[in-house]
Amino acid sequence: MSLDVSVSVSVGNMVEKAIIKQEEIDEIIKEHGKWLEDNTKGKRADLRKTRLDGLDMHGADLSFADFSGASLGGVNLRDAKLTGACFRQCDFGSKTDLKNADLDEADLFQAKAFHSNFARCSMKLVNMQWAVMWDSCFKCADLTGANMYDADLSDCIFRRANLSHAYMYFSNLDGATLSNANLKNAVIKYAKGMVYADLSGADFTRADISECVFRDEGAAKAKVLQRYMLCPEEGSFIAWYKCRDDLIVKLMIPENALRTGGVRADLRASEANVLEITDANGEHKESAVCIDDESIVFKVGETVKVPEEKFDPSLWHDGDGIHFFLTKGEAEEFRNEVEEDEDDEDTPTNP
Repeated sequence: MSLDVSVSVSVGNMVEKAIIKQEEIDEIIKEHGKWLEDNTKGKRADLRKTRLDGLDMHGADLSFADFSGASLGGVNLRDAKLTGACFRQCDFGSKTDLKNADLDEADLFQAKAFHSNFARCSMKLVNMQWAVMWDSCFKCADLTGANMYDADLSDCIFRRANLSHAYMYFSNLDGATLSNANLKNAVIKYAKGMVYADLSGADFTRADISECVFRDEGAAKAKVLQRYMLCPEEGSFIAWYKCRDDLIVKLMIPENALRTGGVRADLRASEANVLEITDANGEHKESAVCIDDESIVFKVGETVKVPEEKFDPSLWHDGDGIHFFLTKGEAEEFRNEVEEDEDDEDTPTNP
């Protein structure tokens, strides 16, 4: 029986994955076990671009096996040992069962899974960059130090999961359940969908939650979720803002102004005195128009205000107010980001 299962069949411009049967996978697992014991014997499991749908591999030791591009829909991998295995661009399909599997340091780069079961998995230092794991279960899983950069984790269940030191920058947690999860020291900066995530009892001690948007009621249910005001709570101070046409506005936030802001790009006050307006060349100007709201016009020597009843004091989400930065450099950098976004919009996608 041939074990060269990585061969794919070309049909026109389509590449059809080789289909693996149960008796074949049993033999592959056996040979892989010999290779793990002594790499001069047996053969490492090479399952790249194969169809393994519906196969039973529960309890198998397939550590360091290569599943790149494979289809694993409905596979039984319960209690399997998959340490260091490669699942890059693998399609776990729907209802794949990996409960209690060992996936420490496995590579799930751009992997896809829908309604799959990763409950109680050991997934320490797993790579899940750009993975799509919709509505999958990670209940009680150990994801310590996992790299989940820009992963789509919509509607996933992380109840009582260990996500300490996980890197979840830009990840999508829309509708995710994080109840009683350990997120200590996790990096969740710019994570999307936190407004609709279940944070009940979640521990965010020392987690980086900057640039995240929460609901007040959702944040209140977390065990530890702290956001501190990033601007002075009392007294007057100098602030900066960017406006249309590359104009930078120097502001004085007066002592009596309401102020808030737990995110660097969302510091807000109920009013501000306009001290100075300059363009990119340092030339002084008399007025400037807000980028986001053209009804707000800054004029040197005047005060801009929003009604106190419209001012939102929440630290957890964006709201009405006079937005500002604490340094001129931050305002200039934000201005440059706006310019880059506008340039991108002007760039044809299909030249």
